[in-house]
Amino acid sequence: MKKAISLIASFLCALSCLTMAGCGKKKTTEVYFLNFKPESATVYEELAKKYEEEKGVKVKVVTAAANGYEQTLKSEIAKSNAPTIFQINGPIGYDSWKDYCLDLKDSKLYDILSDKSLAIKDGNGVYGIPYVVEGYGIIYNNAIMKKYFDLKDKKSTLTSAEQINNFAKLKEVTEDMSKHLKELGLEGVFASTSLANGEDWRWQTHLLNVPLYYEFAEKENGKDATLTGLAAKEIKFKYKDNFEKLFDLYINNSITKPTLLGSKSVADSMAEFALGKVAMIQNGNWAWSQISGVSGNTVKRDDIKMLPLYTGIDGEEKQGICIGTENYLAINKKVSKELQDQSLDFLYWLFSSDTGKRYVTEKLNFITPFTTFSQNEQPDDPLAKEIVRYMNDDSLNTVPWIFTSFPSEAYKKEVGSALLDYVQGDKKWEDVEKSITEKWKSEMNRTVKHYFPIFVLPTLIAFIIAFAVPFVMGLVLSFTEFRTVTDATFVGFSNYARAFTDDKLFINAMWFTVKFAVISVIGINVFAFLLALLFTKELPGTNFFRTVFFMPNLIGGIVLGYIWQVIINGVLYKYGYSITSSPTYGFWGLVILMHWQMIGYMMIIYIAGIQNIPGDIIEAAKVDGANSVTTLFRIIIPSVMPSVTICLFLTITNSFKLFDQNLALTAGAPGDRTQMVALDIYNTFYSRNGYEGVGQAKAVIFFIIVAVIALLQLRLTRRKEVES
Repeated sequence: MKKAISLIASFLCALSCLTMAGCGKKKTTEVYFLNFKPESATVYEELAKKYEEEKGVKVKVVTAAANGYEQTLKSEIAKSNAPTIFQINGPIGYDSWKDYCLDLKDSKLYDILSDKSLAIKDGNGVYGIPYVVEGYGIIYNNAIMKKYFDLKDKKSTLTSAEQINNFAKLKEVTEDMSKHLKELGLEGVFASTSLANGEDWRWQTHLLNVPLYYEFAEKENGKDATLTGLAAKEIKFKYKDNFEKLFDLYINNSITKPTLLGSKSVADSMAEFALGKVAMIQNGNWAWSQISGVSGNTVKRDDIKMLPLYTGIDGEEKQGICIGTENYLAINKKVSKELQDQSLDFLYWLFSSDTGKRYVTEKLNFITPFTTFSQNEQPDDPLAKEIVRYMNDDSLNTVPWIFTSFPSEAYKKEVGSALLDYVQGDKKWEDVEKSITEKWKSEMNRTVKHYFPIFVLPTLIAFIIAFAVPFVMGLVLSFTEFRTVTDATFVGFSNYARAFTDDKLFINAMWFTVKFAVISVIGINVFAFLLALLFTKELPGTNFFRTVFFMPNLIGGIVLGYIWQVIINGVLYKYGYSITSSPTYGFWGLVILMHWQMIGYMMIIYIAGIQNIPGDIIEAAKVDGANSVTTLFRIIIPSVMPSVTICLFLTITNSFKLFDQNLALTAGAPGDRTQMVALDIYNTFYSRNGYEGVGQAKAVIFFIIVAVIALLQLRLTRRKEVES
């Protein structure tokens, strides 16, 4: 018994030692934060050390190079030790990285977000949480500005920088300051407009934000400008001249010659401002740490102020600075649940603990959107105070950050490259405008093409099932003899021969259809065009009559056929005839029916074409002495050729493929002599045993004839469009 107890005790002891050994080799986990902001790298590294000291969890901070975050993320996310916390650039960024974004709706971090609408959502999920509200504009050294306004020989009538509230005043002050550089102790009014690759984000993103915001806001009456941008497949760049004005003001009054701006960095321009070499610089509230960190900084806290980006847009006197965010935190859903939780714990600590909040407020200088920060826990730096001042000024309209809707990083780089070519003299401003608009269109189309299969797939499947497969089957069956599709016997071209030799009705139907199509196409388009001319005049009741003429097109063909059968027979019965008494009656009955149904439809298309003719062209013709006939044939008709193309195509195809009206009105009577091709094919296939293959052959012949005629018509009329 003692021996047994001893063995058990030894076993338990050994097991205990193994357990303790295992505990000694506890698996270490590491939160990996991929940082977007190079200027904040040092602070984040300090925070990581503080967190490890308090919580015992190691946080690795890696900071991507300026303008290189997307590329760094692509590289790092594929590694086995991938970032557990990363950042996305608004909705566009989420679209690129949605496969890696964890749903954060149940996280404590989302709970403390003051405005839940700021988060990036997809359906019921939350995938990006903003962590800072920022603003940017024209930062100026008020000590230098006061020195200028104290000059006795200054040109400007303004007495302080606070009075600058539009582009005209900004331009006046800037250009006059350039004439007094020596007196002011300056080397330039503005710091370098840095345009080196990766250093041009202040212009291709921040500056471009202003004119495009106004364009999108106008389109949506001031609402959801960012969503408008996301949906915009192309842009007009309506305020291109305004963008040019401010950009030219920067480069023409810069400390650096325009041709050398491609070699300048943001750090260079910040140092120029900090050392008092310039009076102004475009940047955001994050710049204070850069300014104050420059060795030899001469800018005092109380002297640093901010102006909006004035571009000369009407009403800009009420414009504030650009405020928003492009910084959203996301958690990598591909890492372990343990790492996800630890990453969220770190972020919650950062924005809720006393240590974290102190760093966020005092060193990162973030204006945060979290409920854990009181009013007293906002950054104390002068630029953050300027942002808060503008945010609280109800008399000014903040310009939101809509550049999060820009198509891609490639788009921004294209704009930056075009601006560099412009300042170096390799491009004209018109080329810059073209780059901004055309690159937008091409990038948005590329985005659309990315999702094209998803949206098109259901329609494509339906097309294949309902059209492509039956068409191919019909083509194959036209070379066979069959009763059902499962008992087909190949007979070569015999069905095609029989369509013309055994069945003279087919030739009659073809000739009948051609005559009908010619008269209908000419008549419908002539009458429709004349009505369009009439109803584009300022006549009473125009809209009513447009509606009346269009209404027949809404009635089904079978119903129309029976209606007109009753009407025509009612007239002919007085003379002892009916519509089926003679092929002539049936022919003209079909012509009348077709005209009545189609004229209103074509009229609407012609009206749209006529209304698109610029009024000044018509007026110019009248001034030149052109009469109504000359105006009609030399201006109106050539101008509406696209409408002519559409109307001719529709009337030709509808005339040839007429079926239900023909069936209801005459049913081919008398003696199948008013039978059009579509009805003849139908009767051949369904009413004559042993002729199923012949019916299929007729259908193929009919398809080829109509396709050839339609394509020839399109080619001829489109050529006229070009010539006109």
